[in-house]
Amino acid sequence: MEEKLILYSSSECLRCKIVKNMMDIHGIKYEEILDKKQLMLDKGLNEVPAMEVNGKMLGTYREVLMWVYEKLGILDEYSEGNGND
Repeated sequence: MEEKLILYSSSECLRCKIVKNMMDIHGIKYEEILDKKQLMLDKGLNEVPAMEVNGKMLGTYREVLMWVYEKLGILDEYSEGNGND
């Protein structure tokens, strides 16, 4: 079953562009909700990027990035290089 991804972003958000570029380059399909501040606030979001994965909300940049890294199979590489040893 294909995952339903909704990315909440802003046109002026550099972190949003990073996440979108990573997902686009690796062929991860998503729906984008762009610059819909009231909708995002209604969902309890106070920052972007945020992402909904099959109904589960990832509400911070770090959570979104970790999900993308895990999806791409590079989460372990990121963790090892993060000084958390």
